[in-house]
Amino acid sequence: MRTGLGLAVIQKIEQPVESTTFAALIGAVVDALLSAAGIFAERESFVREVPFDSLKQIELRLHYDGFEIRNIDVTVTVRNALSDKLLQSFMEKARKPLFLDKDQVTVKQYVVQDAPYEMHVQALALIG
Repeated sequence: MRTGLGLAVIQKIEQPVESTTFAALIGAVVDALLSAAGIFAERESFVREVPFDSLKQIELRLHYDGFEIRNIDVTVTVRNALSDKLLQSFMEKARKPLFLDKDQVTVKQYVVQDAPYEMHVQALALIG
């Protein structure tokens, strides 16, 4: 088993909120998966116009390298709460290109009103 950590910090959330939030969440998940696989140095080759396409490419690479994604946990710390609908939407859109079941991806948020940033995302990936 291998674990990886991905981080993203957003100083200001731009409109639409979904785009900024999804980009930060996807970036953290991408970094976590790449670091778990030991190929973080290749990150630039996985960056795509459409963020969810990056997940498809990474899943394919991990599969060919003999890895299976076991679990992804995402923790979001925000000044102002994000809607549960938004977080559920991200979870659904992220798990499909990675071929993960609902119980293999968790997203939780903590509201810290005096945080020095608008949003901080931490993603942990477990692969084997």
